[in-house]
Amino acid sequence: MSEEGRIYEILSTIHKIGELKQPVSVYFNQNSVPFSRAQYYCYRRILQKYGEKGLRDKRKDGNYTKLTERIKDCVIAIVKENRSISSPQFQGKILNQFGVQISVSSLNNFRASVSLTRLPAHKEWVRV
Repeated sequence: MSEEGRIYEILSTIHKIGELKQPVSVYFNQNSVPFSRAQYYCYRRILQKYGEKGLRDKRKDGNYTKLTERIKDCVIAIVKENRSISSPQFQGKILNQFGVQISVSSLNNFRASVSLTRLPAHKEWVRV
């Protein structure tokens, strides 16, 4: 089903339920509805708050992420300079510089995606 068809079906069902002066539960028991009663109340709330635009599927726009391009560029620059920096240390640097709390797992995932995983720090051995 296309997005327009989905929205049309949601709007027409909500309109029908509103017109019939009967309880929502009765309408759902007597008719075949393409979504649950709980979803009906969610859709109504979205319509009241955002209008028809709120029913559009926004998943194709991507998930919200605090890891902006600017922060990613900073991560790459710092990690290339010092591959042995730990993610918690790095997390503190990002918080101080950008004022954004990025989870350690997000940092680790991003580092892995750009092949900049942490290398252990080299320890210098002293002969006695």
